[in-house]
Amino acid sequence: MSSKDNPERDPEDLDYPRDLEHFTFDEWRCLHEEDPHRFDRCRLKLLNDLIDAAPPASRPRLRGLMFRMEGESRRCKNPLHYNLRLSAMMMEMLDELRQQLTLLSAPAGGDTATARGADVIPFTRPGDAGRNSPRSNDAG
Repeated sequence: MSSKDNPERDPEDLDYPRDLEHFTFDEWRCLHEEDPHRFDRCRLKLLNDLIDAAPPASRPRLRGLMFRMEGESRRCKNPLHYNLRLSAMMMEMLDELRQQLTLLSAPAGGDTATARGADVIPFTRPGDAGRNSPRSNDAG
């Protein structure tokens, strides 16, 4: 049985182009037109290799993102639908990031109106009332 007939075979056993990460758009397009199953295996191998090369702390989130994208791919009717869904997913993530940035940049206490405007009350020690107060110096 050839690798073309069995897309579930171990990726290490498949016949991949040597320099997959430097494939041009036209090479990917030709591969997709000639052998869509091989295209998909090569795409998944490249994505997994890129995730494996990422910092260990980032890998679970990247794998989760890839899982979500693969799920969207299965639900979509055509490539345009898939791209629109991924675009919407990216916009949702960008909005979540913007909201988190807004929360992080807000002053402590949460209310920007009270954090910016407040009355300053001078403190005086008992017995110093009237001496060296701002009002007594203004009169003079």
